Amino acid sequence: MLYQQISANKRNTIIVLFLFGLLMVALAGFFGFLFESLKLAFWIFVGSIIYALIAYFYAAGVLMQINDAIELSPTDHPQLFTMIEELCIAAALPMPRVYLIETDCPNAFATGRNPNHASIAVTTGLLNMMEPDELQAVIGHELSHVKNYDTQVTTITSVLAGLISSTGFFFLALGWELMRSRFENFYMQIIFYLLGFLGLFIGLVIICIGIPISKILYFMLSRQREYLADASSVYLTRNPDGMIRALQKLRGDHHVMPRGGALGHELYFNISEVGSWFTNLFSTHPTLDKRISRLLESFSTRQ
Repeated sequence: MLYQQISANKRNTIIVLFLFGLLMVALAGFFGFLFESLKLAFWIFVGSIIYALIAYFYAAGVLMQINDAIELSPTDHPQLFTMIEELCIAAALPMPRVYLIETDCPNAFATGRNPNHASIAVTTGLLNMMEPDELQAVIGHELSHVKNYDTQVTTITSVLAGLISSTGFFFLALGWELMRSRFENFYMQIIFYLLGFLGLFIGLVIICIGIPISKILYFMLSRQREYLADASSVYLTRNPDGMIRALQKLRGDHHVMPRGGALGHELYFNISEVGSWFTNLFSTHPTLDKRISRLLESFSTRQ
C-alpha cells in the first residue's frame, strides 16, 4: 500500500507538470494571438516556467517565514531532535530541518520538494500538550508525508494553483484597464471595450470555475493521504494508542494557527473541524472523529 502510494505520488507529479506545461503553452499562445506577437508568447511561457521553478525551490523557506518559524539546532531542543532522528532511522529518511513555531495552537507540518530537502515544524502548543508517545505519533505522521512524497505533490500543486490564481486576477485587471481606456476614435473604443470584456470573462472563468474544480479534486485526494499518513505513523511507531490519544486531545482544542495562508493550511496536521458536508467538500483533512474511527477499525485498539 505504501509503495503504491509513493509510486502514485511520483506519477501524479509527472502528470501535473505535463498539464502545467500544456496550460502555459495555451495561455502563452492566446496572448501571442491576441497581440499578434510570437515573441510575447515565448516570453510569457518562459516567465511562467521561471516563476514556477523559483516558487518550487523556495516554497519551504517562504512557508516557514510566513509562520514565523525559528530553525532549531540539536542543542536547542535535544529531546525533540533525538525523537525525530530515531523516527528517521526507522523510516530510512535523512534528517529534516527542524523548526519551532511559538503559538498555543497544537500543530505540526512537514514540507519540502523531496525527502532530501524536507523540513518539519512543530508548535510550542503541541510540545506542551502531548505526551512523548503522542508527540512521536504526530511527528511520525509528518515524516510519513515526506516518505510518501505527499509534500512534493502538495508543493507542486500549491505552486501551480497560485500561478493559476495569479493568471485569473491578471486577466481581470487587464480587462478592467482595457475597458477604462478612452479614445476619440469610436471604432478603437469599441475594440478596447470588446477586448476588456474578453479579459474579464476569461479571468472570471479561471477564478470561478477552474480554481474551485481543481481544488475540490485536490482536497479529495488530500483526505486519503491523511488517512494513509496516520496509518503509516502507527506502523512506524508500533503504537496505535499514541496516535489515537493525540487525535483525541486535539478534538477538544479550539486554537487556530495565527498565520500560514493556503499552502500552510493544506499541510497542517490538524485543521479546524468542518461543520457541514459543504465545508467538508473543501477540506483537506477528514474530521478528527473519522481519523480516530479509521484507526480503531484498522488496528483493533481500544478507545
